[in-house]
Amino acid sequence: MNNVTTIYIVRHGEVDWNKKKLVLGQVDKHLNAEGKKQAIILKCRFKNIHFDAIYSSDLNRAIETAKIIAEGKGITIKTIKALREQSFGRYEGWKKKDLLALFYKWKQMTNEERHTYTLSKDMESNINVLDRFIYFLNKNVKLYKEKTILVVTHGALMRYLSIYLGYSSYDYLSYFDNTGYIKLKSDGINFFVDELRGFHKS
Repeated sequence: MNNVTTIYIVRHGEVDWNKKKLVLGQVDKHLNAEGKKQAIILKCRFKNIHFDAIYSSDLNRAIETAKIIAEGKGITIKTIKALREQSFGRYEGWKKKDLLALFYKWKQMTNEERHTYTLSKDMESNINVLDRFIYFLNKNVKLYKEKTILVVTHGALMRYLSIYLGYSSYDYLSYFDNTGYIKLKSDGINFFVDELRGFHKS
């Protein structure tokens, strides 16, 4: 297939709030020791891959993960606000189980309603997160035809992308492990999943 772009989309390494199962959102935290170790392991896995560009969310946990993976590759990391985690507003710092308990209407909703549903005005909708991510991907597929790029981002963006691509649905509680990734290929029109690593649904 000609003009194919390959995109590795990576979730950042672990931070303490991940370990404590707290809602992280756009709170800016640094990798913990385990997160740095995870990034080093992924760096070794990707050692023979030539990346033509590396993009990262502008939050520290993603930037730090990208820097570890990029070490020795001689590529400047481009930080992009559009790759940030979903904003959960006033619920950031809550226990995840407590936030999930507030979604008691979820099962009765249509997918269209789920796309736009928020618990408060300061919480970002799923469709807004997906739209900004898809816009970024489409733009860079055109810029990097027949090239390979690395994108370090966050769990919610990857979850909604997996739903968009048909690998999950809102009926599952799907998630990616820290430093789990999606390997995508695109011909400029469609996206094709080539590999999923660290992906779970229940």
